Amino acid sequence: MIVTRIRPLSLAKVTTAVYAAIGLFIGAIFAVASLVGAAFGLASQAGSDAWFGALFGVGALVAAPIFYGLLGFLGGLFTAFVYNLAAHAIGGVELEVQDR
Repeated sequence: MIVTRIRPLSLAKVTTAVYAAIGLFIGAIFAVASLVGAAFGLASQAGSDAWFGALFGVGALVAAPIFYGLLGFLGGLFTAFVYNLAAHAIGGVELEVQDR
């Protein structure tokens, strides 16, 4: 089998899902780190500055998947476009497949 063309929206949908999942993971790391930092900040000083960091981290749970998903979508479109140009010029990627 030879892959001669990739439908750009098909690849973009897949890369959107993959990158949004990565963004969720990274957002979760930021959220946990900022909540831990806020807890230490509140324990060491009286003030509400530590809560700003906590809100920033929890906001990363929403913002990071959206940002990464958007970049994944654009990256998937661009990758499919470039692949299709290259496959048209020099041929596609050969795949070996096996029946189960």
